[in-house]
Amino acid sequence: MLNNHSEDLNNLKRFYLPLIFIFLCFSLPSINFESDMSYWQGWSSVFLEHGIVKGYEISGCNYLPVYMYFLKAFGWFNGSVDEIYRNINYVKVFTLVFDFAGIYLILSYLVKFNISPFKVFLILFNIAYLYNSILWGQVDSIFTFFAFASIFSAIEKKAGWSIIFLVLSLNTKLQAIIFFPVIAILLLPQFFEQPKSIFSGLIGGLILQTIIFWPFIAESKLSIIWNVVFGSVGFYPVVSMNAFNLWFLLLEGNLMELNDGTLFWGVTYKHWGLILFFLFGLISLLPLLLKTLNHILEKKTFSLEYYNIVLLTASIIPLIFFYFNTQMHERYSHPMILFVGFYALLSSDYIVYLLLSMGYYLNLEKILMYMRLKNYDTVFFDPKFISLIFLVGLFYLLFQLYSYIKVDELYKLRSFKLKWKIY
Repeated sequence: MLNNHSEDLNNLKRFYLPLIFIFLCFSLPSINFESDMSYWQGWSSVFLEHGIVKGYEISGCNYLPVYMYFLKAFGWFNGSVDEIYRNINYVKVFTLVFDFAGIYLILSYLVKFNISPFKVFLILFNIAYLYNSILWGQVDSIFTFFAFASIFSAIEKKAGWSIIFLVLSLNTKLQAIIFFPVIAILLLPQFFEQPKSIFSGLIGGLILQTIIFWPFIAESKLSIIWNVVFGSVGFYPVVSMNAFNLWFLLLEGNLMELNDGTLFWGVTYKHWGLILFFLFGLISLLPLLLKTLNHILEKKTFSLEYYNIVLLTASIIPLIFFYFNTQMHERYSHPMILFVGFYALLSSDYIVYLLLSMGYYLNLEKILMYMRLKNYDTVFFDPKFISLIFLVGLFYLLFQLYSYIKVDELYKLRSFKLKWKIY
């Protein structure tokens, strides 16, 4: 069976996936979210003519550098502003690379756990997985892949790579910071067993960060990046930017026009959202922390159960970030699709994957209306209905996560204090 899976893996990597990727590159839909695509056109053009640093100043770019370097390369490849505008739809190819990179990373784990690698098509052919890249024209799959790679590098005890991927993720989109607690917990075993690897990884991450910022450092314009970082917080001070989350169950009216500084019981909507996010974050991280501490105490190898706990936790974190916070865009739940899809393949629990994929797809399609359906005014596209889908999915994930906690493991943690002293 393992030999058959290995052969299937080779066929997928060398033939089927490259063929599908090429097909998608030559059949990219020309539709996109026009305002986002206009930013790519404008930024790529100004980077071509003025360079990255001056381009940031002129264009008012509010994205972090990693994707901006690509837009500069895209402009250089096209050679002129006219060509950039003519070929802008092909900017989607770069993001599609990272969609496929996530698939390639999953493949080796499927074979490791004796699961048919062809099951990866349940993620790749999921419209919710590719919608963001090839239809909307956004880039959330880039930081998602880097976070995904960081998490699994940490599990494989490759602290250096984990930190490097985390730095790349953070320099693509700041919201990748939500994965930091997950990665920190996963790196705990190495902190005790190989602390030098953590230190080396931090040095490598610092060097990479310096390289990314170097053009700005060289021109004494690093403040431009700080303005992007701090300016991204509160950039849209409204309750929702079309994210059909908890606030659509609680409030009425156009939430894109309702200021999230509005008070409720003496606390703003924004701070209520943050309170709920941090509360559910702690609840979500606890099982992973307990399991990891037990692994440290007993020096266990990571089992399939542990991978499922990691994936459940990493699915919940972006979901609660999207679901409870104000100022959320409809795309901000995107990272959960890759993690919950991988969980479904490892556990054969497809219910929550289908449910959350449907919620994410319905939220995006309601805004973009790519399929030109006739039922956008029905219950299926009602924001409250979509919000309920996310809510049910969240509690399903939490139930599955806590089903892995065993009472006897809690008693074993009493000895962790002694273990800490030994180290």
